[in-house]
Amino acid sequence: MSSNPLGASSIYVIPKLAKQKEVQTPLKPTCASYKDAYDAVISRRCRNVLAVHLVLSLLFTILFQITLVSPLSFLNWKTITHTVLLFLFSAPLYLIRITLTKLWQPIPPSRCAELLAKVAVRDHWYMVAAYSFSGLLIIQLYLRHLMEEPYSYKMFAFPHGDRFGMRQLNQDYLFICVYGIMLGIAFATRLISKDQWVLVASPVQQPKAITIKQSLGAIPYDAVKMAALVFAGTYTCFVLLSGSMYQLALYLFSTFWTVLDTPVIGFSWHDLYLFTRVFLGGFLAVLSWEMIDQIYNAFFAVTEAITPPFENAHACLLTGLRNDSDPLLKGTAFAELAYLAAKSPTQRKALFCNMGTDLNNTAWIEVSRECMKVLSKMCEDIEKEYTVGKKSPPAPPAPKAAVEPVPTNRIKLIDANVFATPKTNTILLDDRTGDWFARTTPITSSVATFKNGGINAPKEQLFKLVDLALSKLEKNEWIRKECLITIDRKIRQVFTNYPLLVSAIQALGSLMAASVQEDPFRLVQQDLELVLNRLLASVTNVERIIRSPPAEYKMLAPGYLGEVIMMEPEMVLFALREAIYQIVTAYEGHLHHIKVDSKYAAKWQQFVDFRE
Repeated sequence: MSSNPLGASSIYVIPKLAKQKEVQTPLKPTCASYKDAYDAVISRRCRNVLAVHLVLSLLFTILFQITLVSPLSFLNWKTITHTVLLFLFSAPLYLIRITLTKLWQPIPPSRCAELLAKVAVRDHWYMVAAYSFSGLLIIQLYLRHLMEEPYSYKMFAFPHGDRFGMRQLNQDYLFICVYGIMLGIAFATRLISKDQWVLVASPVQQPKAITIKQSLGAIPYDAVKMAALVFAGTYTCFVLLSGSMYQLALYLFSTFWTVLDTPVIGFSWHDLYLFTRVFLGGFLAVLSWEMIDQIYNAFFAVTEAITPPFENAHACLLTGLRNDSDPLLKGTAFAELAYLAAKSPTQRKALFCNMGTDLNNTAWIEVSRECMKVLSKMCEDIEKEYTVGKKSPPAPPAPKAAVEPVPTNRIKLIDANVFATPKTNTILLDDRTGDWFARTTPITSSVATFKNGGINAPKEQLFKLVDLALSKLEKNEWIRKECLITIDRKIRQVFTNYPLLVSAIQALGSLMAASVQEDPFRLVQQDLELVLNRLLASVTNVERIIRSPPAEYKMLAPGYLGEVIMMEPEMVLFALREAIYQIVTAYEGHLHHIKVDSKYAAKWQQFVDFRE
């Protein structure tokens, strides 16, 4: 009889070690919803963004003070105060970027509609005002605080000497203010035209320091170019409209101060020193704004695993996938799911092993159904494009019910006291006939009447001018071209939320392909045919609307000349093909056992033969 080499005490040693290890393992926190986890990540990103921006503000302050004569001239308190003020004048712009951040936005049917949609958004006007005010403050801060230039201090000028006689507006000061405002308007307009707040995450994500460092080479060139162009435009406006600008500024300042209606001291048209300083101030402003965009994109335009640090990671992720009220939150959740499915084997295995309470609500079933729901919605939207506007066949008339003949009216004797009960709910009518004879003054019309060929009312003249302007615009060939509804935009409208579609497709393909090696229970393979049918149906529908659009689209303008790839539908189609090919390569050797619907059999065979 063999004895235990470890002795009798070994029976109790292993449980003690396991229990000790179990106690030492820290428990993960739980999260109520995906929004709470996302808000925590956003708070951390905002702190990092502000810290990096503060460091770059210090760097810009040092660079704009260094001279060849005194390279250490920045070692003073002015550097610290200018850094803090520059940070305060530009940091609030991050709030605008955060409030306007989107993953996608609707595609208007024409370029004219797109322009009107951007003009009608109230937040865009707030953005223009914020950048204009920031540009004015940054340029004044550079001239007054950093360079201590005298012409930027005085808002008013005295033609007869310092504080003697009547004063006027300082035209040099007015030029600096107009330049700062126009610089902010130009930069904000460029952001609005390029939809800069729509985040586009790069598939290859580099470290944030490398991303910011690579942008430092191109940003100064763009900043110098914009500052120079706006400066040239401002100078030209002053050459042509100096009197009008002075009168406009006079209208604003005369409410609080008394100034001359006409300037005595003119603008310094040839002051190169003034122009150089003002241009450098504008360059500093644009450089700060460009770095704001680069820092924001480096920290926010990324796909990050938000839910793995929590104990209920999959339940938290599902709340984000099912959040239809917040498109940004839902798109972020699907992007995280695609990221985990493609690049995190540990999280994939955890998802496959999460069995839930029963086999009908495992983590795989819940996640895959949400992804397929997105694809089903896309197919429904495509089908609506073919059925909208088509009248359904009229329904057959319902059989008429037999109507009993109505008996003829007859006078009958009612044995009742009709005068015993008074009438109730009587309506008293308003009698105004008595005023006809009491009124002494005749009724006259207060509306002026105009004879044919007489003077028109001002409102009527305005309406005629508007109609005349609209008729002129309708005849303009360029305006008509911009207002045309085009085929490519109508097709792209169906795939407006293409980042969400691409993420759902990538998640399905990656999880299904990885389940061959990582699913210990082989439960994912049971949905293989269901997933393939959904992917093949999506491929068929996308190819259908690209290659043979609805008949109503043929009456529209093409919108392009030659062969042009439409970005949104082609990206969705590429993601669908990639997902199916992932499954084909993962299940190689077992493809003859996979059965799909007969209507997708030919398409499936093309993928099996690598001919798609």
